This record gives sequence, C-alpha cells and structure tokens, in this order.
Amino acid sequence: MNRTDPLASGVALLLLGIGIGGITFMSLSESDVGYARTQWTALLAMVLATPAIALYILEIGPPGRWWRAFWTVGLAAYLVHFWWAVFRSYYGDFDAIVARQGWVAYTNLAVTILWLADVILAWLAPASPAGFRVVLRFIA
Repeated sequence: MNRTDPLASGVALLLLGIGIGGITFMSLSESDVGYARTQWTALLAMVLATPAIALYILEIGPPGRWWRAFWTVGLAAYLVHFWWAVFRSYYGDFDAIVARQGWVAYTNLAVTILWLADVILAWLAPASPAGFRVVLRFIA
C-alpha cells in the first residue's frame, strides 16, 4: 500500500458517519434529545479513539495511517460531543458549566485543545518519530 491509500480514512469516516447517524435517529425517542446526544457522542468519541490508542501502544515506530485516521475521527466525534454539551445542554453559558462541573470543565477544555493540536500535528508531520502526541502520552 502506498501513502495515499484511502482505506484507513474511509473506514474511520464510515464508522463516524454510521455512529452519528445512529445517534441522531436513536435520540429522537428520548425525552431530552440534547442530553442524549451529548452522552452518546462522548461514547462514540471513546469508541472511535480506542483503536488509535491501542495502535499507539502496540505499533513500533511512528504512528501510521490507521492510527491517524481513528485519532482524527475520534476527535471529530469529541468535537460534536463538545458542541452538544456546551451549546445545547448549557446553551453556551460557560459560567453554568464551571458552576456545575468545577475544575473538570477546565480539564475538558484542556483535553479539547491538546487533542486538536495533536491531530493537526499528526497531519502536518505524520512521520515524526518524536511526534507531539501530547494526549496519547498522557493516556498511555
């Protein structure tokens, strides 16, 4: 396979699409659609990021295409979760978020920023053996 093989990205994006579609339709039967979508998109982000975390731990050398694809779609699902949480559950009221979650609100924001930076660097310098990989170094 060559560097431009789209299989990894295609599979990861397909799973993201299936997950988002399933969440959209299943949440329609819930009494609080916004809350259900907030919860389920967090679960989807964890499920999609799990292969990337496993590959990061098990791969020898710099992370490959499959790692980058699943790490990226995991972030995409997490950003959907972040949007639902901030703008649908809390209606953009950051004071209410901090009042309800305390210091966890700040750690969630830090994870969002670090994960986003990590994905950007993974796409800009995919073969870097030292790689930034801040979030994964914290997890692993």
